[in-house]
Amino acid sequence: MDQARRTEHASISEHRPFWSASNRRTKSLTRRSLPCAVACIVGFLSLVLPDKATFAGEAVAAAANVIADDFSDGDFTRNPAWTVESGTFELRNGELAFGAENDAAIHLDIGQVAWKTPVKYRFTLRQTNASGKSSYLFVLGLSDTETGRTQEISASPFAGYFGTSGFYDGATVGVKDAMLNGDTVGQVLEVIFDPAADSVKLLKDGVEVFRGSNRMEMPRVNRLTLKSGGTLTWLVDDFRVEFVPKDTARTVVPGSEGVQKIYTSGVPHTDKNGRLLMQFTSDQSFLQLGIWGNPIGETWGTRYDLKTLAEGGFNTMWPWPSGTPRDSLEHGRAAGLQVVLMHPIPEDEIAKIKDHPNLFGNVWTDEPTGNFWGKDMEGQFKAFQDYKTKINRLAPNLPVFVNDVPWITPPATEWWTKWNTAGDVSCHDNYPIKHSARTQTISAIADTVGLAVDMNRQKKPVWLIVGAFEQPGSGGATFRFPTPMQLRASVYTGLIHGATGICYFTWDTYVCRDGNVIGMAPEPKVAYVPSPQQEGYTHPTPATPAQLIAARSLWTMAIQVNREVRELTPSILSPTVDSKTCDYSVATGLGRTEHPIRCLLKPHPEGGYLLLTVNVEDSVETARFQFSPKMANVEKLFENQLPPKLIAEGRAFEDQFEPFEVHVYRLKM
Repeated sequence: MDQARRTEHASISEHRPFWSASNRRTKSLTRRSLPCAVACIVGFLSLVLPDKATFAGEAVAAAANVIADDFSDGDFTRNPAWTVESGTFELRNGELAFGAENDAAIHLDIGQVAWKTPVKYRFTLRQTNASGKSSYLFVLGLSDTETGRTQEISASPFAGYFGTSGFYDGATVGVKDAMLNGDTVGQVLEVIFDPAADSVKLLKDGVEVFRGSNRMEMPRVNRLTLKSGGTLTWLVDDFRVEFVPKDTARTVVPGSEGVQKIYTSGVPHTDKNGRLLMQFTSDQSFLQLGIWGNPIGETWGTRYDLKTLAEGGFNTMWPWPSGTPRDSLEHGRAAGLQVVLMHPIPEDEIAKIKDHPNLFGNVWTDEPTGNFWGKDMEGQFKAFQDYKTKINRLAPNLPVFVNDVPWITPPATEWWTKWNTAGDVSCHDNYPIKHSARTQTISAIADTVGLAVDMNRQKKPVWLIVGAFEQPGSGGATFRFPTPMQLRASVYTGLIHGATGICYFTWDTYVCRDGNVIGMAPEPKVAYVPSPQQEGYTHPTPATPAQLIAARSLWTMAIQVNREVRELTPSILSPTVDSKTCDYSVATGLGRTEHPIRCLLKPHPEGGYLLLTVNVEDSVETARFQFSPKMANVEKLFENQLPPKLIAEGRAFEDQFEPFEVHVYRLKM
């Protein structure tokens, strides 16, 4: 203890990058009547944990930072800074002394710790009283300050204090006959917390005396608290903590954090004819709720009434290009639907339709990054640019764009970026559900929408096509119906990460069935041909009873989601609340990833705020929302449920999320 106290930040090991990109190319499904390829999703980010090293006899992630304190400089309030919670603390001959007061407590915060990584605390502990085998307590508290969770281990010099041991964490008793020293001889205590192994251990002089679970489901520990039960005086020396710090220097992928901070100056969206707007106005702003590839009129004996779409809350259709553009627009007018025309429009037709009140947009082609890969991509891109220049001249207000795949990993990144910044709007589809029972995350939607928002510098509308279909066939790689909750989560994930237009793929009709796809519908048919067993029908794709039930349930959920989005549109299209006005955070427990809950804070038209949240993972999560200003109350919308209770003097609340669950809160301040 003759050396000056020090804080040491030493590199212990080399680390691999915290994220890496998959370069697996997605493929397209092409059918005679279904050019909209059903793209396969690959998550383009994966968390790579640090390398392993031996840590107190077990393989755990190697520590990268060390903080050491021998208390020899006479000041425990700096370098590092211990904080007294209660009681009196002092330094005696280079040791931290405390404990005669009941519940005397002091803690050390170690800053930003990497998610789901271990931490090890080591120090020498002794008592001055030589109490022997008496019932006195010394308590170690492990805390995650982001979630507000704490787990304590109580230790006693009496081996039978907790039945057979002197160690207990409220759920687990330590090793039989183990206890703290009852004399004044120092002992080395090591506390090892490893969330990945679901383990909390305590070693005394290198021997394990306690092992419990991470029962509070903390994803990290960044605070150690030392507490006394009173009576005894405890002396602490040679304190050392080893941990993996959060890599604050690494590139933050757009949309990957929990709190979304986009669109604080304005939200890029359109009016009902595709004109760009940045600020919401009740008489102009339009948030597309569309359906892809619908037929018009009668096909094989089935008449498709477009009013079915309007009654379901849809305001836009992308009709199958079977008639003239004007015919589609007139049918849209009759049904009260805006129209996105698919494929290039002949120049002589543009003059006839450019001022039509139901014309909303024109998609030049579908999924160019996937469909044109290795097929003169440069030539195709130039053809699109030339077409867009011509149409923008003939119809200046008409958005011209492409709908792309969700393949954003190398080597596609460069081309995806070019295609998705070249149009008047950025649009892509993203269908992460290949088997609804096995889908662990839909964060791929956040990845693609977040990238589209970022690379367009938050100045261009972003439209997302979500999947509401099944592709019959064998194997886990084929697309399956999402559950209703997954469909709702897909829409909200897009909105939270910056989409200002939503299109569903697809309405169940002959068009999709001929492409080996079963969509959603209020009254789906077994098949949309007179007889699916009759020769001459290329792909009748008859549906099973279970598929018909799923198709109905998805339609019902789409109606509900459309109703919600229509009500929320004034908030969604208004500037996001910035951190200077209302700073907030979200923290969760031990999920698959660090940020399973995504959220976006918007102003409410009647005052206060609207908080949109979604769980993008197949895991049950308890989230804590912490706000800088005080809330008067919080209301839960669209759920018929009681609101969560305010805590932390009205500045926080906690709520549980089922897998892929959405919660929308109205916050009154």
